[in-house]
Order: sequence, then C-alpha cells, then structure tokens
Amino acid sequence: MAALEISIPDDQQEWIAAQLAAGGYANASDYIRELIRRDQLAQKSLRTALIDGERSGVSTRTVSDVARQARAAAAGPLKGRILAALRRSPLTDADLQISRQRPGGRKVDP
Repeated sequence: MAALEISIPDDQQEWIAAQLAAGGYANASDYIRELIRRDQLAQKSLRTALIDGERSGVSTRTVSDVARQARAAAAGPLKGRILAALRRSPLTDADLQISRQRPGGRKVDP
C-alpha cells in the first residue's frame, strides 16, 4: 500500500478527529479511504446515468412536462411520509414502530 502525506486546514483536521471519536473509523487513513470510495462510486454512478441518458434518445416531453412530473412524484401522498422516512433512516432504530392513537369515530344515526 502506498503512503501519502497531505496538508489540511485545522478545521478539517478537527472534523476528522470528530469522526474518529464518534467511533466510525479506526484511524484517519480509514476515514480518507472511505471518502475516496464514496467519491469513486458517485462518479461511476454519474457516468452511468449520463450514458443511460444518451442512450435513451430524444424526449418528446417539454422541460415543463418533466418539471411538473418531478414535482408530482416528489410531493406524492403526504400521509405517512415523515414516519416512513424515519423508518428508513439509518439514524433511527430499525425496529421503529410508532403508531398514534386514533380516537373513536363519531356515531351517526342511520
């Protein structure tokens, strides 16, 4: 394995120290290697997306059509979106089961 000496500002050194203190990495080299792996993956994903886009051909949709569709997809149904996002989050417990109490409905005479 090759060795590399780099200079970084104090605030970045403090950031690395905080990441090590959080227990996610054994040392600064592990952290830097992980950052490089993430960057490599991101660039590969971007290249793949660009190639897929070129291969897909010319769209008949307008920019407004694409924007409208993207906004509609992003909005989606509101009910349960926050809770669903919490359940998917790696920051919360995987067994997160939150339910709210639902009051009984109003009785209606037939």
